[in-house]
Amino acid sequence: MMVQALLLLPRLVVTPPARLVVVPPQSASVRRFTAPGVQRGEDGGRPARGAEQLLAAMSNAQARGGSAQMCSATRDSDREKLLAAVQQNGRALQYASAELKADREVVLAAVQQDGRVLVYASEELKLDRDVVLAAVQQNGYALGYAPAELKADRDFVLAAVQQDGRALAYASAELKADREVVLAAVRQNGYELRYASAELQADREVVLAAVQQNGVALCYASAKLQADRAVVLAAIEDYGEALWYASAELQADREVVLAAVQRDGVALEYASAELQADRKVVLAAVQQNGVALEYASAELQADREVVLAAVQQDGRALYYASAELKADREVVLAAVQQNGRALCFASAELKADVSRGGANLAQTCAPLLPLVPHTVSDPPMAGMPSAKDTKDELTKLRVELRTAEKTITELTATVEGEKGRTAAAVSVAVAELTTKHAQELTNKYQEGANFAMQLLNRS
Repeated sequence: MMVQALLLLPRLVVTPPARLVVVPPQSASVRRFTAPGVQRGEDGGRPARGAEQLLAAMSNAQARGGSAQMCSATRDSDREKLLAAVQQNGRALQYASAELKADREVVLAAVQQDGRVLVYASEELKLDRDVVLAAVQQNGYALGYAPAELKADRDFVLAAVQQDGRALAYASAELKADREVVLAAVRQNGYELRYASAELQADREVVLAAVQQNGVALCYASAKLQADRAVVLAAIEDYGEALWYASAELQADREVVLAAVQRDGVALEYASAELQADRKVVLAAVQQNGVALEYASAELQADREVVLAAVQQDGRALYYASAELKADREVVLAAVQQNGRALCFASAELKADVSRGGANLAQTCAPLLPLVPHTVSDPPMAGMPSAKDTKDELTKLRVELRTAEKTITELTATVEGEKGRTAAAVSVAVAELTTKHAQELTNKYQEGANFAMQLLNRS
């Protein structure tokens, strides 16, 4: 019968007579003593906590005709546990040992569950085509952790951008100019047109595919295509405010602007001054979003029908009405019925005149004024700048944003290059530390082996 006991020293295993084998313990997670023919509960079945117990256990084993073997416990149990863990949550790979991060089966299971954990795989496995392909098929963004040679591999990049268009950011410059690759990316996420080559940003089919998926992509189209009526109409069908990126000529096109404000009323901000004074266009805008009244001409902000339509859609639009209409009882009543806070924007006379349940709402309304923030959907408090005053600033910020994105892309490429060089240096350092650690363990093991031999000789 076999019996096992946990040891604080390297594991001892009893073997047939006249054989002593000593194995370093550095990989042991559990250390045991085993002896044939020992009944459970006898000396060999209890934990050995010191030299005396070790001596007694070894003597008992010799008395029964056996000898001792020093060996380490296997890591099979650790591997199986990690394999089960990464199949449940790939991020468990982060906490694995370097040895298991280099285990192909373990890493494959992890990236199939969460492709992004490719970042924790060994450098060798990051070069493994099957492993990287499994990662990008699960999460295209994992392409960012692949080596440069795979970022230039057409099949890999295609698989990545089909899963997540954002992966185009990590593709090589050559593949960012590949029509099929870019088309696959923008069909998955139109906004990724930003990473396409200048030539493809001027490709009508590519840009159409991008703006149909995400109208904001019009921002990255060439000037020629921002003046293309069909392209701009496709963009505003998805996102009305894409009118911002259209050419000045199309911002003055009545049909285009009507389509934009019917999709998103506040797109009126980007219409030409002439169309901001067009009654039909402004009515369409305020019926979709009452606050679009802010961008109407002064004449239409004093138009009773237009203002009524605006406050019925959003009572807060009363803020942008002319002073005369803020004193119009019917207009104010329509605004207050839609949003009680709109009373804040009524004339002083009406606020003093209106009461609810005997309470004067002029007093009730005053504390609410600071609660009305300045956003597109919430009118500003008196004294705050309107969006008209900040339009030039927004345009400037847009240019700065595009410049920043370009800088980030260039920095990303630089970081990727440095990462490769750093990884090589780290590998050398790790190898040196591992060698040093192994030597220390070997010395400790030798001391333990000598001690065991002394005990055997004494017995």
